Order: sequence, then C-alpha cells, then structure tokens
Amino acid sequence: MKTRVKRLTDKQFYSKIYFRLSKLERAIKEISKYPSVYEISVLGKVGHLKIELDDEMAMKNYWSALLKDESEFGYFFNPEIGTIFIVGPLAPLFLDDMEGKSLGSMSTGPNGILRGLGINEEQAINQIKKLDQGGYLLIVRGHSLDAKILNDAFESLG
Repeated sequence: MKTRVKRLTDKQFYSKIYFRLSKLERAIKEISKYPSVYEISVLGKVGHLKIELDDEMAMKNYWSALLKDESEFGYFFNPEIGTIFIVGPLAPLFLDDMEGKSLGSMSTGPNGILRGLGINEEQAINQIKKLDQGGYLLIVRGHSLDAKILNDAFESLG
C-alpha cells in the first residue's frame, strides 16, 4: 500500500532590482495590498538614500513605516560592493556571524545567499552587479501559488 503525502504549499523567493526608490516604494505598497502574507526584504547600497549611514534610527524608522512592521535591519561591508543595508526577515541571514565576519561581508556571500534562496546563477550575478551600481534589490518570499500575483505586480510597476 502506497502512502500519499499531501504536499503543503511551497514558499518561493522572487526578486527584482529597482533603480528608483519611488518605484521600489510603489512595488512594496502594491505587494502589500494582497491578502496573502509576504515577507519583504530590501538590500541597497548605503549612500544612495537621502538618509545616511550616520542616522541609523532614521533608516530603521523609514523602512519600518514602508514595510508596516518592525523589521530586522542592519549594515554590512562587502569588499566588492561597499556598505550595504539590509531590512526585513532576511537580515539575520546576511548579518549572520561566520568566524568574526557577517555572511554578507564575505566576497561571495551575497551571491551564495541569493543562490541558496533559489535564485538562478545568472540572475543572482546580474542583481549583485546592479546592486553595486546603486540599485535596490527587493526580495519577496511568498507561496508558489501566488507567483502570478507577484509577477503581475512586478511587471505592472516596471
């Protein structure tokens, strides 16, 4: 007798680069409209926001207001990209201490993390390059059944 196991809905990661903060804000607001629960994280190069590194509390407040929750927040220095902020549920992963260095600060750390989330190699490399050029990387974790909603939201906002 074969036992059937009902597979629960898989969660997947979706990512997109935005070069304009206003478009990133619109994408976050659009995704937040849907009744499904999404986990939203954002990475960005420090110095591209009006709020600078020396005002960490202002950065935390800005992202908490935009994401509508008290999000995890931190910074790390990556030798290939520079100083990066991370906000959202993925922050502990990028900031995880590995022998005195955060995982994100290792030269291949961001690429390895993105690959581990299921983002294909070409897309991960491209997104890291664009992050280095000043883009904001939006990473959304949602149910695989909601893929169409997320893709439609990403495409409608450019």
